Amino acid sequence: MALAFVQSNEGTSTSATTNPSFAVAPASGNLIVLGFASDDYNGTPDTGWTQSTNMEQQTFHGGYIWWRISDGSNPPGGYTIGSATVSAWALAEFSGHDVTPYDVSDGTFLQSSGLTMATPTITPSAGNRLLVAMVGGSHSIDDISGAYDSWTNSFTEMESGGTTGGATDDCVGLAYRIVVGDGSTTFTTTADYSGGASPQARTGLIISFKEDTGAAPPKFASKGSLGVIGNTTANQASIVLTTQTTAVAIGDLAVIVVGVDNSGTTDTEGAEISGVVSSPANTWIKAKEFTNGQAAAQAGATVSMWYTVATAAMAVGSTVTVSFTSSANRDAQAVIGWVFTKPAGDVAIEGSNTNATDGADPPALDATTRAIECLRIRGIGSEGAASGTAPSLTPTGSWTAWGNGDSAATMSAAEAYARAEHIISVGTGSSSNPTSWAADNASVYVAFRPPCSLVVNPYNAIQPLLVR
Repeated sequence: MALAFVQSNEGTSTSATTNPSFAVAPASGNLIVLGFASDDYNGTPDTGWTQSTNMEQQTFHGGYIWWRISDGSNPPGGYTIGSATVSAWALAEFSGHDVTPYDVSDGTFLQSSGLTMATPTITPSAGNRLLVAMVGGSHSIDDISGAYDSWTNSFTEMESGGTTGGATDDCVGLAYRIVVGDGSTTFTTTADYSGGASPQARTGLIISFKEDTGAAPPKFASKGSLGVIGNTTANQASIVLTTQTTAVAIGDLAVIVVGVDNSGTTDTEGAEISGVVSSPANTWIKAKEFTNGQAAAQAGATVSMWYTVATAAMAVGSTVTVSFTSSANRDAQAVIGWVFTKPAGDVAIEGSNTNATDGADPPALDATTRAIECLRIRGIGSEGAASGTAPSLTPTGSWTAWGNGDSAATMSAAEAYARAEHIISVGTGSSSNPTSWAADNASVYVAFRPPCSLVVNPYNAIQPLLVR
């Protein structure tokens, strides 16, 4: 069963013993995670709770993450602090965890004022992993009933809140992310407090939980680069990529990203690539295209993403031909590609998004999906900066950058560049925010789902998602 978020809740208390609860009783056997910040310290976890490594951080306040397996009770279990004083709590329920769910955890504190707090960095073991992060804060005088929000690195906020009117006030925020761990990739997140005074003491905790060991392994896997090509000859009707690095086997997913001079003059879903063919022959499908028009042909950029599930094997040295709707204004073009393995069957697009940015680095971009495994690809078509050599893309966090597609090595606004990055992740989103250079650019973001995905609903029913 895949990991999935079910529900959450938050609240505050002025009692020594507090019993956080959900709006709906949790399902028996599900994972319950509690994060709380209090004006007094806790001695030991209350009965039924587990406090894993470094999940107690005590500074001007006490900050904690505890977890337990639900027996169906609501409240699922309380916490006790040393005196009847203020505390703030957040509670979350998840399904799809392993029988022994704990993986790794770490925590930290800062005895200083500030609006921002980061968790430590942890390295989850290999497999699908649930990361839960908690940030807590306290202030000796002021109301801090605002929110910890703006979580970074694709973490999704679940709850945030705080107290007012106490001798000391406390606040707490709770967020999560589902990732594919590999035993070496590290994860952290940062949250910003909004709503008034800066907390004077802060705690940051992060914990990883394992997916059910009966769950299927990741369905997508990266195989390698298909190749890169660039051309700066005027008025081209097409461009040909000769595959250079990775062979495409029958059943593999091959994806290309095209960056080219814009012909359209508005920011819009593009229709500037008329088709893609390959030799040996495979059927190529447009996933997404977008044009940054800049009110004039060749003043902006177009990006287009195409894919095929190979029915004919393509050895290194095969060709992929990209044809343009019109040869006019096609003075600079670039193509890059990547190959992925997957289970037998076709893929489908689970979500997508686009962006056009003028004279700046491409911004963060995401596409919301259901909480299933997706192959997420961000493609960028860009003009060059005023001068210099086109750099490689600096990828987002755990994303993988593709090769460089450059119409010319020396950058200028007259040239076209293709860049891309990908990640295989489980969850409802994963923000792409790589670093390249400031120029007019267009982006597409596509989330592919594998041939058959299991969607876990809030009531723990497994529903097969059928795709063609």
